[in-house]
Amino acid sequence: MPTIIIKPYLGCNLHCKYCFEEKLRKKLKPKMKYNLEAIFKRMEEFKNMPIALQGGEVMCLPKKDVEALLAKIYELKGRSDIHTNATLIDDEWIEIFKKYKTKVGVSWDGPGELSAYRPGTSKVGSIIERLAKEGLIGSILIVLSKANAGTKKRLNKLKDYLLHLHEFKITGRLLPCTNAPGRELSIDKLKETYLDLADFCLHHNLKWSPFEDIINALQGKDRVCVFMPCDPFSTPAVLGILGDGSMVNCMRTDQFQGILLRHPTQHKTRDEILENVPQEYGGCKGCKYWSACYGGCSFDVIDNDWRNRTYLCPSWKALFEFYEKTLSYCEIPLAICQKPEKPVEPVPGHGDSPHRDSHGDAGHGDAPHGDSHQDHSDAVYEDTGPRDSHEDGPLSMIMNKEFSKGRGFKVDFIGIASLRCGTTWISRCLAEHPEVCFSSIKEINFFGTNYVKGLEYYKSFFKNCDGKINFYKDCEGKLSFNKDYGKKIKGEFTPGYYLYNEAPQRIKKHFPDVKMIACLRNPIEQVLSHYRYKIKTGQKVHPNLIKELSQTPRNRIYFVYGFYYQHLSRFLKYFDPENILILIYEDALNDPAQFIKSIYQFLKIDENFIPSMLHKKINTTPKKERMDKATRKMLREMYNNDIEKLEKLIGRDLSLWK
Repeated sequence: MPTIIIKPYLGCNLHCKYCFEEKLRKKLKPKMKYNLEAIFKRMEEFKNMPIALQGGEVMCLPKKDVEALLAKIYELKGRSDIHTNATLIDDEWIEIFKKYKTKVGVSWDGPGELSAYRPGTSKVGSIIERLAKEGLIGSILIVLSKANAGTKKRLNKLKDYLLHLHEFKITGRLLPCTNAPGRELSIDKLKETYLDLADFCLHHNLKWSPFEDIINALQGKDRVCVFMPCDPFSTPAVLGILGDGSMVNCMRTDQFQGILLRHPTQHKTRDEILENVPQEYGGCKGCKYWSACYGGCSFDVIDNDWRNRTYLCPSWKALFEFYEKTLSYCEIPLAICQKPEKPVEPVPGHGDSPHRDSHGDAGHGDAPHGDSHQDHSDAVYEDTGPRDSHEDGPLSMIMNKEFSKGRGFKVDFIGIASLRCGTTWISRCLAEHPEVCFSSIKEINFFGTNYVKGLEYYKSFFKNCDGKINFYKDCEGKLSFNKDYGKKIKGEFTPGYYLYNEAPQRIKKHFPDVKMIACLRNPIEQVLSHYRYKIKTGQKVHPNLIKELSQTPRNRIYFVYGFYYQHLSRFLKYFDPENILILIYEDALNDPAQFIKSIYQFLKIDENFIPSMLHKKINTTPKKERMDKATRKMLREMYNNDIEKLEKLIGRDLSLWK
């Protein structure tokens, strides 16, 4: 069913440089003139549909009137929803939102220069965090433009911000800036950016659209209005109620024809045109993704002609291809070849013909308060608000898909920890052993970010174990060979596994008897080593270590590595302690022969074998960067409690770390 968008005022307190509504405002010259009773009466007619309060910027209205509108929505729905640019939110607004159980959707493009096209929004980031802590946040709408994705540096900052939002369990939409020359990304750049972000979100299990919508569309499920059959005459995803109680279509479609009132019947004129016009002439004939996309939004179209498909087609098609391959590899059924269903009967009395599905993804028709894209009322969902990254959803479904391939395949050992702890050296010493067949590369990361690719993908890294030569290629691309034949144990080393919450369950599911190896070092020295490694590999870092540690949300990962007890305790919930060998890196420095021998003993292979790598140093970093006493003290206090718990776990004094 369509979402009902309450738009009592089309004006805005911002003048965003890419906003399509700026042109609309010049034409309509909106005034703060509205009739609450007329709006309420119209709302009653649609009380069984999702309802959200938007604009323009609706919070420009007097607070008492906004509160009255929220109260009416609350009366009809038992909760309320609003979308805003958040610049006007204060403590009094927070209390109003609490009173009416309001989920607040926010438009913002990210901190600092990322929101350069949204002047006057510098404080929105802190407001979003406040809303999240109060349990009021709906979701975020981010417009991809040159400001936040025009360069690699800015895109990386945006990724950092997505990870930061993930800490607050906030998701939303990443929509393209369109019809804004000089500010929107080029077609090729947008395609590249979307594919980069799709891979990033998949690997970090971040639930952002359009990615989830595309996954849903490929399966014939509900999706956002961008991928629904709209035209200037009918927009089945959205109904708008203006200040005088009159009804409107999605106001994005008004840009070309000036058609605001809804046509009594949806004739699907654009559908018929696109489905029969060859692609070289702006249509969609023969496109395998037709029933998942319907030619895209009728606003962002080729030559500004609504009868053509969207000019964003290259980006959408690339994303459909990306997720088609992902879903197919996971053996998840697709519906992209199915013919669209026949239209259902219109809503009685209003001529609104709902689209082909129930459109549970509500409220993305118009672009309120200066956004250049759809209304962002994810808060209209019955289950909206912050969601844990492991709850149900398209990406979670992929990540948790039970793969049937690869049964009978066995791995005998897996290295799970930790980074900058000599794991490359350990891996080479294992790969040299005549009774070991090591994976063809180090750090497969299957039980982390690559789990979506299925067990056959994992097996492909052990094909060398079926032949007569065991070869091993480390992360630096160096090869070593083992010419001894016979039965070998198989294993791999991905030192980041211990950081993934899902890794223990995934490993247990496939290899319940596997042996695991964890090598740990003084967490303070690990922080310093990681910093030095970034310098060695040419990564951009702050010359001052303490500033580097606090510079961006992503740099908090420096600290995460060292909470060994916290991470390893998750594995001990699923595996017997006898199956996990916990090593101390400093022991390898003092007696490398005994250190490697203990690993061979654990794996029950010839402990007397001496690898050629035994006394070689690998992956070393320059020692010129130092850590000051104040930073060491800060880190020591941070890690002390975790170290004490680790001491009890392994039954060993770790005073050398304190």
